[in-house]
Amino acid sequence: STIRKSIDSGLTYATGGYYDSIVEENEKEPLGVYLEEINEPNIEYYEGEAISQWWTIRARTLDQEKKIKIALWCKADEGTDNVKDGTVYPDDFPSDLKKNLEIYNLEERDIECSFPEFELIQGTRRISLFADFNFQTMSYLKRYFMDLETMRTMNREDIDILSYYKIIDQDPVTKYTSGPVKLGIGGTSALTGITTAYDNRLRLGFSLEKEWEGKISKINELIAYLPEGIEFDEDLCHQEFEYDGLKK
Repeated sequence: STIRKSIDSGLTYATGGYYDSIVEENEKEPLGVYLEEINEPNIEYYEGEAISQWWTIRARTLDQEKKIKIALWCKADEGTDNVKDGTVYPDDFPSDLKKNLEIYNLEERDIECSFPEFELIQGTRRISLFADFNFQTMSYLKRYFMDLETMRTMNREDIDILSYYKIIDQDPVTKYTSGPVKLGIGGTSALTGITTAYDNRLRLGFSLEKEWEGKISKINELIAYLPEGIEFDEDLCHQEFEYDGLKK
């Protein structure tokens, strides 16, 4: 394998190559689905009057060629005994993602949430618009590998290995794209010694954290791109992975 051939010549490192650049290009980009309220925050209506609230919805993803599935619904006084369901217009935004409504990347749409006459009781009411959408996120983690015996020898001689090989990023952390979800990667130290004498076992773990308000409904798919020479040990994985030519 590539890694086993390279350990005799010193230190090698493993990253995602093409995928690194995608992550870095989108690390600061405003990815996700954004709802911006158009109305003034405090609007007064007469008692019994029909009520409407407006938002602009905007979406941006990693792949500009792909559409985004979005489900929308609105409520008044969510979380109280006076909660009421509103009606979203245009009505081509269903409240169920399975209906596969899609909008284009970077497209903007104006959304109305309305309540009929005498639907809401007198007083201050809070109207909220909710969105459920699919979202792709990416991340990568850089790691360094070298021959185990060489590493032990250099450690005994008190040589700073990463500085010796002029490695600038000596404590790499997970880089991930911006947006509502943070995909973390971890499990091994920055520098790992490997040998051709036996199979090398490395730990690799993934974490998923929300960066925005709301919740993560489900994970549709997790794809892992491994450097050539590294593959999953199916007996030790907590989840089953399917392999293809790209070593997912």
